[in-house]
Amino acid sequence: MNIDTGIDLIQFIDNERKPGKILKHKKAYIYFNTCLLKTMIELSAKFRDNMIEVVDNTIIGVNTFCHVFFVLLAYTNNLKLTIFLAERAVLLYTEFIIMSKEAEEETNLRYNPTNKDAMLFSYKKTIGPIKLNDISNNTTMRNIKFTGTLVKQLYLDFFKKREGNISLDDFKSLDSIFSNIFIKLSDKTEGNEETEPELRGYLIKKIWNWLNYKPNIYKSYLLTKCVLETIVKMKINIELVSNFTLIEFTENATTLECLHYYRETDFYKCLTTFYSYENYENYEN
Repeated sequence: MNIDTGIDLIQFIDNERKPGKILKHKKAYIYFNTCLLKTMIELSAKFRDNMIEVVDNTIIGVNTFCHVFFVLLAYTNNLKLTIFLAERAVLLYTEFIIMSKEAEEETNLRYNPTNKDAMLFSYKKTIGPIKLNDISNNTTMRNIKFTGTLVKQLYLDFFKKREGNISLDDFKSLDSIFSNIFIKLSDKTEGNEETEPELRGYLIKKIWNWLNYKPNIYKSYLLTKCVLETIVKMKINIELVSNFTLIEFTENATTLECLHYYRETDFYKCLTTFYSYENYENYEN
């Protein structure tokens, strides 16, 4: 069987479907997260070694991996097959870009392929024959996509701010800080299939705003962690999230009702100390 052809590819995928298998959210997240880290490190290193622009090409490659992963897992319910074809998509994407660069240097092409062309090519060779209306949208898949989107957003935000100069240890630190919070957030927002997407979509946008609240990466991430650890202890709805501002969170530390859950922890004491010191510096200046 040659999986490079559309007919053989869909036969191969269909033969590996496991519709009756119970897929655990946390297990799927751990595999996704591990592969995501590997993808980011390997893509950035390969582009750098081949003197190809790193940041944008890596970001498109990561988005390619994530889309293929989510589509395949929803269609097949087979984690092993999903990882195999998602990693194949990244390989095809990378080879397309490197070969395009080599061809561009050797010949005077009228049209230079882009990283979007590379992305579409890898889609065609991995998930092209799959019909979208055959994809599952059960609770487990919604949870995996939600937590996967949150951690991808976090890693890419960090990657861009560091201009691609990252290490595996950097990402492991972020993983240890945020992954458990993201899983708890998923558990707390799991619910009605009609209202859940709106709440989760809103949360994803708010978290992105919180991550970019201050010019200093680490200050913004510190604040975001503090906010999320408070929110997961509460009943989460759109009204709560929309009214939850970082300014209020820090300035009203002694009166804000939600901080009842958090004020006594060492992490929050560290945060309030930092915030008081920053205000003192601004006053002095």
